[in-house]
Amino acid sequence: MSRTRNIADEIARDLRQQIINGQYEAGDRLPAERELAQTLGVHRSSVREALKKLEQLGLVSTRRGGGTTVQSFDKASLEIVGYMLWKNGRVNRAVLEQILDVEEMLFAGVCYLAVERASEEMADEAQVLMARMSRATSVNDFIRDAALIGEVLTRASGNLVLAIFGNAMLPSLMRGLKNFGPYILANAETLQTTLSKSASSNLYKDPRAASEFARLVIRDLRRLIFAAIDAWEADLDAQERSKQREPTDPEACASVS
Repeated sequence: MSRTRNIADEIARDLRQQIINGQYEAGDRLPAERELAQTLGVHRSSVREALKKLEQLGLVSTRRGGGTTVQSFDKASLEIVGYMLWKNGRVNRAVLEQILDVEEMLFAGVCYLAVERASEEMADEAQVLMARMSRATSVNDFIRDAALIGEVLTRASGNLVLAIFGNAMLPSLMRGLKNFGPYILANAETLQTTLSKSASSNLYKDPRAASEFARLVIRDLRRLIFAAIDAWEADLDAQERSKQREPTDPEACASVS
């Protein structure tokens, strides 16, 4: 990868995050290429490539002689969803709610089709994974099995378009789960109890029952994720308060020591 492309990626990443954080709003014009290049100390070709990347994401529109204008998020591509999950260093809860709404619809649909179309071997594989996830004692095992269940059920559904939508949505959710590592299992009891019921149910023969069960799982997951975020943010706030109380004056530091 060329140095120019690396620089362009960095510029695009920074501008993308500034747009997501609200520093540039829909309808705002970004600084001209020349101005951005001078401010950042880079070549105009790097800025031009970065702006093209933002345009491909649907975040901006560029007109010859008219500059680059920020677009509303409803014109953005699906790829932007994962980036929108974070705003000013915190979880964007409104976006997360919407991601989980879509995940619930997708997962319910996947489970319905999977039960309707899956072979016995695939059904057995999904059942084993759910049972294993219900007993997971480490965060890595919990997240790994969650991803594997999604893969098996999507494959069993035989629906390529559903798989593509899942590929766009699931990674951002999985990354979110990993970010809250130690907070996940501390709140996972309800979800694991729900998953354990799958072993003794008729889910693998009744598409409607499987679809409803999927909705219950995602709703338990929703509660789990938000409880983990609450705990994570509480710790983050405590750390920030602690830093604010630390003496910054050299003489104060000397007196403390």
